[in-house]
Amino acid sequence: MDTARLPEPAPTVTEHVAPRTHTEQWLADTWQSLLDLDTVSATDNFFDLGGNSLLGTQLAARVRDQLKTDLPPRELFANPVLHQLADQIDRTTTTTTTSTPILPVPRGEALVCTRQQEGLWFEHQLDPQSAVYHIPAALRLHGTLDHTALNRALHTLITRHEALRTRFVEHDGLPHQIIDPPPADQPVPVGQPTPGDQPTPAVEPITVVDISADAIDTWVDEQISHPFNLAAGPVFRTALGRLAPDDHVLVLVAHHIVADGWSVGILTTELTRLYAAETGLTTEAQLPDLPVQPADHAVWQRARLDDDEFTRRLDRWCTTLADLPTLDFPTDRPRPAHPTGAGAWTGRPLPHDLAAAAHRYARDNHVSFLAIHQAALLTVLHRYTGQTDLPIGSVFSGRTHTSVEPLVGYFANTVVLRTTTEGNPTFTELIHRCHNTVLDATALQDIPFSLIVDNLQPERIPGRNPLFQISLTLQPATTQNELTLGTLTANPIDTTTGNARFDIAIDIQETPDGHLTIAAEYSTELFDTDRINRLLDHYTTALANGLAQPDQPTEDIDILTDSERDHILYSLNPALSQDTDGQVAWGPSSQVGTA
Repeated sequence: MDTARLPEPAPTVTEHVAPRTHTEQWLADTWQSLLDLDTVSATDNFFDLGGNSLLGTQLAARVRDQLKTDLPPRELFANPVLHQLADQIDRTTTTTTTSTPILPVPRGEALVCTRQQEGLWFEHQLDPQSAVYHIPAALRLHGTLDHTALNRALHTLITRHEALRTRFVEHDGLPHQIIDPPPADQPVPVGQPTPGDQPTPAVEPITVVDISADAIDTWVDEQISHPFNLAAGPVFRTALGRLAPDDHVLVLVAHHIVADGWSVGILTTELTRLYAAETGLTTEAQLPDLPVQPADHAVWQRARLDDDEFTRRLDRWCTTLADLPTLDFPTDRPRPAHPTGAGAWTGRPLPHDLAAAAHRYARDNHVSFLAIHQAALLTVLHRYTGQTDLPIGSVFSGRTHTSVEPLVGYFANTVVLRTTTEGNPTFTELIHRCHNTVLDATALQDIPFSLIVDNLQPERIPGRNPLFQISLTLQPATTQNELTLGTLTANPIDTTTGNARFDIAIDIQETPDGHLTIAAEYSTELFDTDRINRLLDHYTTALANGLAQPDQPTEDIDILTDSERDHILYSLNPALSQDTDGQVAWGPSSQVGTA
């Protein structure tokens, strides 16, 4: 991989132009808030300022709420400059949105679940001991810890967020939510839930367990892997390990039925603010109001399932995914008849030059950052399988309304990105195909995945996702890499559950400084680590070579690493070692996955 061949950065324009119209000023104020900026020019580009598809979804929600019109993803990518987007919005304000707001509903009885929660509840019933749907966060705390302040901060979290005190009981064969009242005193749920379906009181203060430095990983794994009883609760727990008086490990674990990846950011951010307020470092935590809760969203979603617009959007998904093929990705072992879901994780940083080149390409060509990575992955998958119809999964936030953005809850939704490499497109052409796929999926991300599966009725095989085998998800940059908890420093600890939801789940994680890491969670029942590491190597090489020469056909993109090429040239062909000028063309016949 020769990163020197990657395109050079384009010059930037810094002249400030003040907003002129009401819509321009509203957009400037909204961009400042979303992107955490001091000022925005009318000539600024949303994506140059740090915008991405996720922030675009949040912007669209605000346009819908405040300007009463829809902002489809395509319009933002086609008009990323502020004054251009304002003009486009002004031209479409005559077409008002028909979106129904999410409103609070009465409590006091069991409430319905979302389709996402319902599907996860059924999965849990099949294997209640599995940790595959546990959402963990672990922090290494350095400094003097105020236990009382920590308890109070956690108490406020549980009081604010109903999801953390929700249980799930069966009624007529379906799950329903019961929201327990917040405990009056010392609320942190610690220890193990009691047997049966009776609620477990969450009134004991967090306890401290002494652990040694060499036992941290084992202890954290134990806290993460212990099963939840969804009917008895709690569905959220904490644990605190002490290595020394000024050295602790804090673990937070929630079941996925009440939390998602976005929720982890909310929990850690609010915990740091609450702890600072409890220790007197700040006068107040300054947390956002929560006008609705996840249960309100569930009632709202259920009410929409039968309306004409929802049905039309569901039909679009079903048409797109009709006759979906199975990806014949090579495995190291046959799929077991009774899979356990055992998994592992591997990852590494991407070269910084490569990350910068990908960002530049997305910005300069007005395409989704995810589309670039999807194009690189499809280039590799086509080489592995010989297939051209290459559906992969992805996870989108599902938070398409501003009222659910500050909530701890399960809103994330799985989508299928179906793109074809038919006709041997150039890398640029494939990126644009993927871009269109991503935009369509973004516009329809609120349609529950389980409902699409129910309508398509694909063949069901134990342990295999019904619509795809490999997923690719972009995790946008957050500020969670460097936290403070009052006067303590809080460093995140990598957490894994030892399980795999999909055959292979690839995550691209952005960092606040623009770096990228790539990681893969994979089924150890199907794959050896070496095969997954080779896949990541080939993906990285395809991305670099595709961006370096985006006009070359994808089947001509070299995906082999330097060490693999040397091995083929010299170890397997000794005669070539005498000819340092030997050239080999790596084209579509190089099906590396079968080796």
